Amino acid sequence: MSRWLILVALIVSSFSIPFIRQVQPNVAPNAVPAGFTQTVVVPASSLDAPTAFTWLPSGEMLITQQNGQLLGWNGTSTRTVLSLGSRVCYDFERGLLGIAVDPQFTSGRPYVYVYYTFNKFNQTPNSCPQQSETVNPVNRVSRFTWSNNVLDLSSESVLLDNITSYNGNHNAGDLGFGKDGKLYVSVGDGGCDYLDSGCGGANDASRERHTLLGKILRINADGTIPSDNPFLGTGTARCNAGAAASGTICQETWAWGFRNPYRMTFDPNAPGVRLFVNDVGQNVREEIDEVVAGKDYGWNCREGTRVNNTSGPCSPTPANMIDPIYEYSHGNAGAPFTNCNSITGGAFVPANTFPSNYSGYMFGDYVCGKIFMISAQAPYSSVITFSDNPGSVTHMAFGPNGAQQALYYATYANGGEIRRISYNGAAGLNSAFTANPSFGAAPLAVTFSATTPSSGATYFWNFGNGTTRQTSTASTSYTYPTNGTYTATLYLRGSNGDISSVSQSVVRVGASAPVASITQPSPSALFAVGQSIQVRGQASDAEQGQLPASALSWKVILHHDTHTHPFLTQPTTNSFSFTAPAPEDLLAASNSYLELELTATDNSGLSHVVTQTLQPRKVNVTLASTPNANANFVVNNDPIEADAAFVSWQGYVLQVTAPVYTDNNRWWRFVRWSDNNTSNPRSFTTPASATTYTAVYEEFMPEQVYLPVVRK
Repeated sequence: MSRWLILVALIVSSFSIPFIRQVQPNVAPNAVPAGFTQTVVVPASSLDAPTAFTWLPSGEMLITQQNGQLLGWNGTSTRTVLSLGSRVCYDFERGLLGIAVDPQFTSGRPYVYVYYTFNKFNQTPNSCPQQSETVNPVNRVSRFTWSNNVLDLSSESVLLDNITSYNGNHNAGDLGFGKDGKLYVSVGDGGCDYLDSGCGGANDASRERHTLLGKILRINADGTIPSDNPFLGTGTARCNAGAAASGTICQETWAWGFRNPYRMTFDPNAPGVRLFVNDVGQNVREEIDEVVAGKDYGWNCREGTRVNNTSGPCSPTPANMIDPIYEYSHGNAGAPFTNCNSITGGAFVPANTFPSNYSGYMFGDYVCGKIFMISAQAPYSSVITFSDNPGSVTHMAFGPNGAQQALYYATYANGGEIRRISYNGAAGLNSAFTANPSFGAAPLAVTFSATTPSSGATYFWNFGNGTTRQTSTASTSYTYPTNGTYTATLYLRGSNGDISSVSQSVVRVGASAPVASITQPSPSALFAVGQSIQVRGQASDAEQGQLPASALSWKVILHHDTHTHPFLTQPTTNSFSFTAPAPEDLLAASNSYLELELTATDNSGLSHVVTQTLQPRKVNVTLASTPNANANFVVNNDPIEADAAFVSWQGYVLQVTAPVYTDNNRWWRFVRWSDNNTSNPRSFTTPASATTYTAVYEEFMPEQVYLPVVRK
């Protein structure tokens, strides 16, 4: 299945996991239990597809983006800490996926560790090969040195390499240090195993002990093997540079038998290492596993506790497979998991952070867009919905929130945000607010409005220029007299004395948004399948003049009927080209098209988005038959009646079969096409204008029938 076809609810028919970039709806954070506040911490304007995050000892948040950018967030703005550039493949579910900071960062080991898809064969980063044995990218774990307040790209030390990414999905890619000081790594099964077993539920890479696929790995901070790993000595080998000989066991393996152990998390309340892994299921179950050294967690023989495969390495059924501590069924399992199909981030609630009735294990589901909680200890039978509208969660962790801790999560909603859920007392005060307008010429009159008013609360406003105001209402207005950039803030005090967190909004007085335009192709241009399409754009700004190419970013979106598929992203350029795709299938040819989206962002952070529809050249194709006009044809596996025109795209290859058929008890079989070509089936490349292809038939006796028959 090609990149641009995918998406789903996340994820096609065999459930995969997030990093297929889809167009996400605008989702406002809300619906958490009373006493909790949910706010956007890092807005979408500062992010693009955040995959994971962590914190430096200084308190700065580090955020990985799928495109290979590692950002630092200081509470008000982002900066680039590391850019992997062309080293990373970030198509499908690949990219910069995981991050960990050395526990001795301030004591002689100033290192940051990342898991990313390495562009080993120098392919186009956002269009790397899938399903190729020879030129696929690979996943790797690397360590970079912190220097001059950034990560030094040239300091890369590769600790694990050549982890195959055959199909582009099931990369997993989480990293974390346990209380034992060891680095743990989650690796998926690669989606397919082209060396033997195949794809999906048949993929047995997790059971092949001589590879790192489908495993939880454990290494020292320098990449060496801990002396207490479970698989050492005779019959084992290092797999840090690639697969070992068949029949051996990788020494990096801590546990095995996982499909896509997308996120893992350590219990901060346990005295030692207690590790939970969220393993994404295939078609039936999602599971949470408590990982024990050396144990087998069942994939691809089992999906959760359900038997998945009874052949190959699963016959006879392997002994001593470990059951998940918790599992739930896909889709129609009923409340609270209705429409839930893909488990994502997880986090244990640290002691004394939330009330005792919310002190369990949190986990998200990417498809239904919810956060759930189960008990952190057995039995794990009860579950509650903790947040019912976070969007498509990719990562969760507890982190600093002033003197307290709060639950943070990354979501693809609204284009990508980092949000925080904190406990603020029984009043459940929400300090989120809007500023309207947020930019314009001085004097600028701005109305500030709290998004979720709280009865009986007092509102404390600060307009960012030394002016403050206290109100008993959820809105107020202020006129900024002079140009400048101002950070307005709000916090609430409830009637019982509880204080909310502080929210902020930036107001830019004297600033105007840029004006972007798409200059090529023409709005009336039509494309053919396989055509190279040249795209150009520009933007100007009242303050900056003509904006540089680095201020422009692009998306190409494939529209199919009422839904969309992401096709291509192209950052920081004013021109690029791409190859026009074919329709998803023959039926999609009549209602599919492309959309170009250009975003221009000036140096004050203001943006302008313009879009342009790009239509295919649609061509009416008719299949005719003679001398009898009642034939049925098969085109690209779809039935088509003779003389019934259907829509194709110029350049789209049509595989046409003219089967034997009966009409009024008379039998007809194909002889040739009207141009005397006798191929059946035959491939036609759709021309630029309407056309008819005619099949010549002859009548024959039934006893001569040897081909599939279409009866009229």
